[in-house]
Amino acid sequence: MIKYAHLGTTLFGVVWIAHVASMSTDYLCREQESNKGVQWFLIYKMAKQPVDFDASGIFANGHGFFYLNSATAAMGWTKSKMGIDKPKQMLERTLRPYYEKPEDRDSLRLMYTTKVSARNSYGVLMSNPENAFWLLHDADAFPPKRTYAWPNGEARDKAQLLFCVSFDPSSLQQIARTLRYERPWVYLHYLPVEFQTSPYIELVDQEELRTQMPIRVQPLTTKRLVNGKAVEVIYITKRSHAALDLFVDVIAPFTGTTYDSWTKAERNVNCSDRAYAVRNIMSGLHLTHGGDMTMLYRDTDDSRWLLSTNKDRPIWCYTNSDRTEREKSLDSSAVCIENGPLHKAFLATEVTAQVDAC
Repeated sequence: MIKYAHLGTTLFGVVWIAHVASMSTDYLCREQESNKGVQWFLIYKMAKQPVDFDASGIFANGHGFFYLNSATAAMGWTKSKMGIDKPKQMLERTLRPYYEKPEDRDSLRLMYTTKVSARNSYGVLMSNPENAFWLLHDADAFPPKRTYAWPNGEARDKAQLLFCVSFDPSSLQQIARTLRYERPWVYLHYLPVEFQTSPYIELVDQEELRTQMPIRVQPLTTKRLVNGKAVEVIYITKRSHAALDLFVDVIAPFTGTTYDSWTKAERNVNCSDRAYAVRNIMSGLHLTHGGDMTMLYRDTDDSRWLLSTNKDRPIWCYTNSDRTEREKSLDSSAVCIENGPLHKAFLATEVTAQVDAC
């Protein structure tokens, strides 16, 4: 009996260790509390706050953040108890497989940047044979190549948005093919043998697209996980020669709804002749969790996003466009997701917002 009990304990320990090891080396977007894989998450890191409502001081030093994810979005925004610069929070855990095995020859790793407006946008694509994630953000000098850290400068001082989506590796070819429309600079890459083919080679080598198609719309499906069904994500790209407004001419008519947009755009938009208008949010956004509230100001927020005004089409989009007149002649993109809880969380930030009228 004693030997049997000991054997059972030993087997349990082996299984537990194997489970923890697989979680730390698997390429999935991670949940904050449980470290389980999720279909997607959003991190809204706040700008430095003059007065900190958190005893830890993480908001005063520019490391405090709120988050949503596919498992808990129905509860609204959650305030992180840890700063974005610390280990064991969702962003560090998501990137941990890369930092633990940076020379892993079985994993795809791409870090790239695109420049649409005066500010760069960034992306991280990583995959092993079982899982993959795509992380989009606007924080300069992130992620570091060797050790996890959150950078200083504007990445710390201003608000930043990070959007992570988990995929099956079979989706990566579609992502890479569409990403080529943005003509990114891939500044870090490792392609395992099975990825040393088109479109990955052309993406890394920055080869020009032969097609003259001005727009590409790519439907994608998130990874199907045990804690939720797969979700559709739409990746929309616009080529520079199209000379189109990404929001009004592409996203709004394609999805069939009007939008409010949070970008650096300062111009008033005459949208009286548009079937689906896009209005600029000028000021007045705030995030709340319980009794904690923080304001978002356009001049201290590097994030860019769109929110549909139709509750029957609850669409939210991450974008790299600031919707200036100059950007009609530049490559640009958006990644959109239709999700009721996510939409509701962002809609709540607009309660006191000032929005341009059409």
